[in-house]
Amino acid sequence: MTEQGQGQLPITGSTAAGIAESVRGLVDRGVLTPGDRLPPVRTLADTLGVNRNTVQAAYRNLVHAGIAVSRRGAGTTVAGVAEPATEGAASGNSSTVRDIGHGNPDATLLPDASSVRLAPAPPPLYGTAATHPELGRVALRLLGP
Repeated sequence: MTEQGQGQLPITGSTAAGIAESVRGLVDRGVLTPGDRLPPVRTLADTLGVNRNTVQAAYRNLVHAGIAVSRRGAGTTVAGVAEPATEGAASGNSSTVRDIGHGNPDATLLPDASSVRLAPAPPPLYGTAATHPELGRVALRLLGP
């Protein structure tokens, strides 16, 4: 654990999002490690020439994202780094975040396609049922009345 008063951190930004992204980048590159203290809000605001509320909002965003931990009177420190989310579920815990940024579904959550066989649907005409008859029967069987 290092004390950031020993050297000036290269934190940049003029908005809360920019400051938070700068700190996140320092954490990603290993410049900041778990337990490192971030500069006090007032000090960083003076250094960047921004309002203290802007830095406070950036720190709040970092805490919300799990990158930092803030304790009243003890300042804000870098949190332990969680394992990055992988495709699908990050872990078996249902409260964990799912990485959906790649756009691929988790194949283990999809129904078995071989269990459903549908005949080709006839072309829809006005006044006909909107639901394919076989699909309707399967839905009723699986989902109940």
